[in-house]
Amino acid sequence: MEQESHPKSAGQDAGELLTGRPVADPGRPGPAPVLSTPDAKDLVPLLRDALGARADAPRWHVAEGEPWCTVSPSGAREVLQGWKLHVSATMGTAGAVLQRCLPVLLDAERPFKFAITLAHVYALNSGHAPRYGAGKFLTCYPEDDEQAVGLAEALHLATTGLSGPVILSDRPYRPGSIVHYRYGSFVNRRVLTNDGLYRHIIDSPTGETVPDLREPRYTPPEWVRCPFPAAESAPSSGARRILLGDRFAVREAIRHANKGGLYRAQDLRTGKPVVIKETRPHTVVGSDGTCAQDMLRAEARALEALAPLGVAPEVVEFFEQSGHLYLAMRDLQGPPLRRWVTDRFRQHGPRGYLPAALRLAERLVDKLRAVHETGLVLRDFTPNNVIVVDDEPWLIDFELSVRAGETTGRLSAGTPGYAAPEQLRGDEPHQLADRFSLGATLAYVLTGADPRLPEDEPASRPLRERLSVWLPTVTATELPDSVTALITALMDDEPADRPTPSHARTVLAAAPGLGHRSSAVEPFDGDKWQQAVDGIVGHLLATMNPGDDDALWPLARPLHDPCNVQHGAAGVLGALTSYYRLRGGDRVAEAIGTAADWIRRRMRQDAFRPPGLHFGRAGIAWALHDAADALRDHPAADDAVGLAKELPTSWLSPDITHGMAGIGLTYLHFWQVTGDAEFAHRVRQCAEALLRSMRHDSDGPFWQVPEDADSTFAGQRFHGFAHGTAGIGYFLLAAGELGGAACETTAEQLARPLLRHAVVDDAGARWHGGLDTSGPLLPHWCNGSSGIGTFLVRLARLTGDTRARDMAEKAASATVDHSRTGAVGQCHGLTGNAEFVLDMADFLDEPAYVATAHRMAHAVFGRRVYRDGRTVFTDPEGHVSAEWADGVSGVLAFLLRLRYGGSRRWMADAGGWTGQR
Repeated sequence: MEQESHPKSAGQDAGELLTGRPVADPGRPGPAPVLSTPDAKDLVPLLRDALGARADAPRWHVAEGEPWCTVSPSGAREVLQGWKLHVSATMGTAGAVLQRCLPVLLDAERPFKFAITLAHVYALNSGHAPRYGAGKFLTCYPEDDEQAVGLAEALHLATTGLSGPVILSDRPYRPGSIVHYRYGSFVNRRVLTNDGLYRHIIDSPTGETVPDLREPRYTPPEWVRCPFPAAESAPSSGARRILLGDRFAVREAIRHANKGGLYRAQDLRTGKPVVIKETRPHTVVGSDGTCAQDMLRAEARALEALAPLGVAPEVVEFFEQSGHLYLAMRDLQGPPLRRWVTDRFRQHGPRGYLPAALRLAERLVDKLRAVHETGLVLRDFTPNNVIVVDDEPWLIDFELSVRAGETTGRLSAGTPGYAAPEQLRGDEPHQLADRFSLGATLAYVLTGADPRLPEDEPASRPLRERLSVWLPTVTATELPDSVTALITALMDDEPADRPTPSHARTVLAAAPGLGHRSSAVEPFDGDKWQQAVDGIVGHLLATMNPGDDDALWPLARPLHDPCNVQHGAAGVLGALTSYYRLRGGDRVAEAIGTAADWIRRRMRQDAFRPPGLHFGRAGIAWALHDAADALRDHPAADDAVGLAKELPTSWLSPDITHGMAGIGLTYLHFWQVTGDAEFAHRVRQCAEALLRSMRHDSDGPFWQVPEDADSTFAGQRFHGFAHGTAGIGYFLLAAGELGGAACETTAEQLARPLLRHAVVDDAGARWHGGLDTSGPLLPHWCNGSSGIGTFLVRLARLTGDTRARDMAEKAASATVDHSRTGAVGQCHGLTGNAEFVLDMADFLDEPAYVATAHRMAHAVFGRRVYRDGRTVFTDPEGHVSAEWADGVSGVLAFLLRLRYGGSRRWMADAGGWTGQR
């Protein structure tokens, strides 16, 4: 599900600054800069040399993988958990660290692993590496506490004088040591939680399984005794005043990263607010030896040079404390450009937004032109690095800036989508590269969409061609043709062909406030539809790997359940089954059978799996039964029925994706397709359980996961379809006569607070995620207009409720207006929103919505990429994923429905509800 981040209180942040807990950064989303290194030197030969000098070499097993080389002796006693040792290193010291550690580790005869190449070492130490795992170049698994202490001392002595970063999740063995320790699991032990995600576990002394916490701070279990000598006490987790440089009182952490934090503070000398950037030693170390601290020094120099221009914050002080470098700057106290764009879009709608955006674009060009006149090359001119104060942009984050023509070891650096191709290749810094970044930033400001266009694999289209396809699909603002041409020219692959900032300023100043709106909609069919559908199906067949016990298709996240609907094989199986029913194909039939077999086999590996529709057994049973029915495999269909009958009729979660509403929907589907009266009875039981657990307050009826439940949703209330009122209301409505008259009555009652909480403006109706109105207004299926409208339009159809119909239409307007800039997925993307638009066409008998859905399909197609010649689509991270929620199987389901009509997948609409196409 989509999760929104919110700022934390100053007191809370102060405590988290002390303890190293992650702090949300609501103002700085978007792609982060990367500092790539071409050095992929293999470190395994050092191990081979060390083993070659030993008589016991044959008993050592070496497994070379990505990113680890794992080394284990035969006959070593298996230990499931204990004190593990980590040794950190930089690119410059990794070889020496490994060489010095190998004799100690081999003599100890215990398993260990290390990063297999210097490129992997670099990734472990990069600025945005996950903080709980950053810096762990080498890991050793001692047999017991006594050996752990002895090995730590030996490794410490062996590596004295070598440098490496502090590992945030661990405690250093001694002050300044690159040897660290933490208590945790030695093997990949994990269980599925009530939320349908894997959790790493260890055993407590009582035999209970407890979470193996993997946080960016030292968090040993309460019951372990630390065997290491002179262990320093852990810092207090309570909030207290933090003083930096004997001058700056920290108020809150804006964000934490592996390279260091970003904090808001008060200057005690002047009383003025400041922002302080921190860099830790030995992080982001390149092959030339430069590190994050060198980059901060470069930023300080750039800010001093730009001070007379008024384009960037002034430096207050640059100082060192406890080995960390800090740069204190004036706090501009304005929103980041991304928030400015998002807020303006939401306030004014795409057409009303454009005039102000064009004015801001002109000022951005002015700022870049002023910087270039000083001879600087920014190399990271992006929406991430702009603050807007009273509609005036200010530039921040000059870590990558250099003088034009300056030679630096960090030539290959920049933010994907915004850095010029030649910059990412490592060419000599030039202001022409900043022109590319200007074009990309203007594209974002004027459309609200990141121009991060994944490469075809193998490469088949130049960037300008891909951009010309993409831009028309995201210009909900209806850009003037002159501005579209300017953006395309600025982002040309050929640096010399990019226009000057002065030319860009002239074009923007002359641009009309609105482009032209085309009312004609070309149906999305024929070759485009065929290309997209064939590409997705071909990709799914080619990437399915039934020999992999971990995942049938590669998972977007390692903690996802590989079997479920939302992220796993069941969602893909559902889409392939829909395709097979409509279009047939022997290869598809074979793949469906293989996938179903794999899911049944893989399910047995987990002792527990939650019962939900999208995150558990209900959706798996649904997918398996549909597949068996399509293949006319009666024994498999019976097995799926049996699996469905094992589901509970009451659960701690009330919602569609994880809880009772989704389970009840599954029972309803099984009753519809089997006619088995037991399923009708179970629908009633689920409905009754929901009605019994319903609570009331001044806002009306509501449900929530119990506050003491083991769930990330505990104690929370939501409006949306996935987790909240709209989804529960839909199930009660769908249950109809099976659930009793109270179901429909309650569904009508649920609509009232949804109508009341709608935020209606010229763009339509949108909702916050829940009662907390500090968060964003959302247009999606999981949380927002698309999902809430999904419920309201059905309520209007069944009951004739005109207010529900009116609000559903407003929700559709908002969904369409705010869809072009997002991802393409079902959960919080274009295809999920377009499915709601098709619902509007079906339930209201309004053909105009069909045309709108075709327009949205064109927008999806504009985001296509090619993999091995096949048309596919990327997830929000830029990867081609098979999954239902954010991947290509969800896109496939939408395209099939667009052409053939019918019901939406994972819904149980009765045929009489709609005038389906």
